[in-house]
Amino acid sequence: MHQSGNLLYNFFSCDIQYDRIKDEIISMLNIVSSLNGQDLGFLKIVANAWGIEIKAPDAYTARTQLAMEMNNPEIIKEIYEVFPENVRQAFDTLLDNDGKIPWAKFARDFGEIQVMGSARRDRERPDLNPKTPTEYLWYRAFIGRAFLSTETEPQEFAYIPEEIFSCLEPAYIQKKQIPGRSATTKETQIIFTASDRILDDICTLLAAIRNGFSIDILHEYCDIPTDFLNKLIFDIKLISDKGILDPDQVRNFLETSREKSLMMLTNHWIESKQLNEMELMPDFIIEGVLDRNHHNVRQFLLDQISLVPSGQWWNLESFVSYVFQINPDFQRPAGNYDTWYIKKAETGEYLRGFEHWDVIDGAYIRFMLTGPLFWLGLVDLACSESDNKIQAFKCSQWYANLLSNHPPDAIKPEDVKLLIDSYGKIVIPLRFSRSIRYQISRFCDWNGKSKDGYAFQISPVSLQRAKDQGLKISHFLKIVQSVLPHPFPPKLKSALENWEHHGTQAHFTQAILLHLADPEAINQLQNTSAKKFIQAILNPNTVAVLPNGVEQVRKTLIEMGYLSE
Repeated sequence: MHQSGNLLYNFFSCDIQYDRIKDEIISMLNIVSSLNGQDLGFLKIVANAWGIEIKAPDAYTARTQLAMEMNNPEIIKEIYEVFPENVRQAFDTLLDNDGKIPWAKFARDFGEIQVMGSARRDRERPDLNPKTPTEYLWYRAFIGRAFLSTETEPQEFAYIPEEIFSCLEPAYIQKKQIPGRSATTKETQIIFTASDRILDDICTLLAAIRNGFSIDILHEYCDIPTDFLNKLIFDIKLISDKGILDPDQVRNFLETSREKSLMMLTNHWIESKQLNEMELMPDFIIEGVLDRNHHNVRQFLLDQISLVPSGQWWNLESFVSYVFQINPDFQRPAGNYDTWYIKKAETGEYLRGFEHWDVIDGAYIRFMLTGPLFWLGLVDLACSESDNKIQAFKCSQWYANLLSNHPPDAIKPEDVKLLIDSYGKIVIPLRFSRSIRYQISRFCDWNGKSKDGYAFQISPVSLQRAKDQGLKISHFLKIVQSVLPHPFPPKLKSALENWEHHGTQAHFTQAILLHLADPEAINQLQNTSAKKFIQAILNPNTVAVLPNGVEQVRKTLIEMGYLSE
C-alpha cells in the first residue's frame, strides 16, 4: 500500500502540536511509525484500548513491545468489528482511498483531535469519551499522521498503518462489492426497459437541423431531451460548433447498423472530456466552469454500477447512499464544496457547502441513472404502481457489451414498410431505416408522431423547400419506391412530376362572400376605394371580399346607403 517513495516526512508531537519534522525517511507507514514520538502515557492509552498489558519503564521499550503485540490480525479484526457506525464510516473511507486521505479533508469530514498536553490528556482521558471519529481512531492507533509528497507540494495525510490495512482491506473490498441493497417487488411493479430509441431521436434532430426547423418543435418527436442529443452529435462530430452539419459524417452515421451506432455513441459518451451532464440538470443554474474531470466522474459511476449483481433489480436510493459512504468527493477530488457556483433554478439560492451534497451530487447520480444511462440503453428502470418516481434500476442486457465497446446483442430489427396514400400522406414506422426517413423528411411537412409512426405530408411548400436544397422529385420517387412493396401511387406521382415542371397550378384562397340584393350596388362598389378589397365577382349579386377589407367595404356600403350584417 504505502511505498517509501511516497513518504516525505513523518510529523510527530506528544501533544498533537506538530513542531518538528523528522529528518529520516521512514520505510513504511506502519504501526511503529504511527507510534514514534509518542510519550509513555499515550502508548499506555493505546495498549489499554487493545487489551495489551505493558510494564515497560520507558517509551522506547513500550513502543517496541506494543508494536509487536498490535501486529495481530485477530485483535485487529475484533477491534474493527466493534467500531461505532460513525467511526466505521470514517475508517472505511480511508480503506476506500488506499489507506490515506489528506488530513485537512479527513478532519473536516470526521472531526479534529482535541489539542491538549500530556498532563491534561492523562487526567481527562479523551480516549474514553472521544468527541469525534478521528479522535476515537487516533487513541487506538488505527490512524497516524504523516507528510507525503504529492504532484505539487508536500501535504499532511491521515493514514492506516500498513499491518492494519493489510489485515482489513481484503475483507472490506469483498464486502463493499455490494453497493446498496436489492429492490423490493413493490419497487419494480412498473418496468421501463432500455432501448435504442436514441438513434431515432438523433435522426429526427439531424433532419430538423437540415430543414432549418426550430428545435422547439422536437418535444413532439423526441423522447430524449434535445440538449443531451445536441451535445452528443457535437461530440461525435456530426455538427460543427457553428451549427453546420457534416454531410458525410451524417450519412455514415445514419447508414451504420443500429448495433454499431449505439456502441459508437456510448463509447464516445463514456470517453468524452467535454460533455458535462451537470449542465443538463434542469434544477440547477451553473455559473462559470466547474472544476471537474467529466470523464473520470462518469467512469467512477460506471465502475460502481458494474458491482450491482447481474440481472438484479437494485434500489436507487441505497446506491446513492453507498456512493456517499465510499466516496462522497467523486466529483470533487480536492474535497472543496465552496468553489462551485450552482444556484437552485427555482429560488436562485446558491448551493455551497458539504451540507448540499444530496441536492447536488446525489441528484447528479439519480439524473445519470434515470437520464443518460437509460437513454443510451445501459440500464432498465422501475417504479411502484403507487409512485411514478423511479425507485430501482438494473444493468440492461446490453450493459456489458456496450461498456466493453462491443455491439450489443438482441437489438430488434428495423421495420421495412412504410405507408403512403394517393394524397401525399406518409406514415413511417418508429423503427425504420434512419437514412431513408431522414431523406424523406426533407421533402415533406412534419405532422407529428404517434404509436403508429412519424406522420408526413407532401405539399408545395415542402417540395419548394427541398428544391431550394438542390433535391429533385426523381430522387424522392426513387427513395420511396425502394421501400414500397407496390408501385408508387400513380396519380400522386403524376402530380409531383407536374409540380416539378410547372410549379403550383392550384391555389386555395380564403375570402368573405358579400351578397347584395341590387346588382347595381355591385357596380357602384366597383367605382369606390373599396374596389381593391374585392377579389372576384361571382355572379350579379355576389362578390368575394378579402378578409382584411371587410370593415372598409362595410363603411363604403353605408356611404352608398346600404346597411350590412
